[in-house]
Amino acid sequence: MQHKTRNAGTALAILAALTLASSAQLHELTKTIASACDAADHLQWMINHIDRTVAEQERQIAEGQKTLAKVTAAALLTANAGSALWAPLLATIAEKLEAAHTALQTAKKAARTVIPNLGELKGAEQTVYELTDLELSAHADQASATFLGSNGVHLIASPINRQEPKCTSDLNKSPRQKAGQPRTHDTKTTIDIYQAETIAKSATKTTGPRLCSKSGATASDCADHNGAQTNNMRITGGKILRSKKVTYESANDARPEFAAEASAADDKGLLPTIQYVKDKLAGLSTIRDKLSKLNFKAATLKDVGMTKEATFRKIAAAVYLPDVSPSELPNKEKDLTQLVEKHYGNEQDTFDNKVWGTLATLGIPKAALLATDDQKVGSTDNLAQLQTAVAYSIIRLTKSKTDKPSGTTNNKEEENGNKADASADKTEEKKDGDNKTNATDCTGAEEGKCDKTKCDWNAEKKQCKVKEGAAVISYVMKAPLLLALLLS
Repeated sequence: MQHKTRNAGTALAILAALTLASSAQLHELTKTIASACDAADHLQWMINHIDRTVAEQERQIAEGQKTLAKVTAAALLTANAGSALWAPLLATIAEKLEAAHTALQTAKKAARTVIPNLGELKGAEQTVYELTDLELSAHADQASATFLGSNGVHLIASPINRQEPKCTSDLNKSPRQKAGQPRTHDTKTTIDIYQAETIAKSATKTTGPRLCSKSGATASDCADHNGAQTNNMRITGGKILRSKKVTYESANDARPEFAAEASAADDKGLLPTIQYVKDKLAGLSTIRDKLSKLNFKAATLKDVGMTKEATFRKIAAAVYLPDVSPSELPNKEKDLTQLVEKHYGNEQDTFDNKVWGTLATLGIPKAALLATDDQKVGSTDNLAQLQTAVAYSIIRLTKSKTDKPSGTTNNKEEENGNKADASADKTEEKKDGDNKTNATDCTGAEEGKCDKTKCDWNAEKKQCKVKEGAAVISYVMKAPLLLALLLS
């Protein structure tokens, strides 16, 4: 059942990856970019894509942190039993999470600059779309005196009369269309930006906006204009700005900053300016690589492939081959592999049973949770509960050491060493006792009968007594030994 559950999760992850573009594919390549509005929509797509990629990686890391918390809890809950099963996993999971977190922070730092810049450029594109749609207001045919009036003719733009931006309205009515052929970014990445420029003067009579005159009523499109005749005048409405597509590009190999194509690089008649667009595209060429590294998947932490990781094998060697020095490990690869497969398995199902199946059954005591029922490590994603289990286990382990009866020891070698020292002391005392001079050895009442090797003869008192210092020879010999032990 556990295996099927993870398969279902894997399927969902694949579906999500297919639904969202690859993190490395920063640009939407299938739809047309035929106007400033399309360009604005494409820029918003990139913003959304960066946000989605970062958010998904944050979600994956959060899931990975829960797995780490479970393994940490399992390690401490089984520590009293001397289980070392979790040590290699703990180190390897932590290493992978650290790498994922570092990559995420690098991408987020870049995104903090790129996203606002793309947002500003999107706003500029929407403005260009509005400006290039504005028209100079028309003025109907009138007699010249009336037309010009006493104050001349005030040239104004046509009423705007909109409730929402034109680009928003147009996209809601007609979403961007798919291009006939997807754009390709094989050797260089390109972005089409539309910038406003003035409409060049035209010699064609009907091109507006235009002031025209005639001896009589003028045609609605000024087609019959006659400059020598000024009895009547008319102004035809029309646009004064148009959009120009400028392609900005960056080579895929060196990833330089985006720059305008050569034909427009020095064009100073555009709004927004070439330099403005370049500034707003800064950092976009390199963020793609940063996003491509946001590929951590929490599910991989539960994969049998973890046992092949260098960190896992290094810690496993310390656990299962403790007597093998690091320099000898290359010659023990086969032994290490056999031990790893014995404890963890080499198939996913076996790995699941030995590791995650075991974890699922471990209980968090209700005392640790201040609850009425025990909780299983494998059935909770609550970080507070898992960390409470960790804290409880640490307290229990510490208490088990401090509560040992007086005189007991945790170090077998120390205990055996103490016994050996006591035995040695007794043996030494026995030997000293054999060599000790007793008072009964010095009882002679005459000088000739007093053993001068062991005793002293007191001529005044006519007594044979034990030599001074002989009774303490054992202590004098043993004191340096005790001092050496104390200092060692």
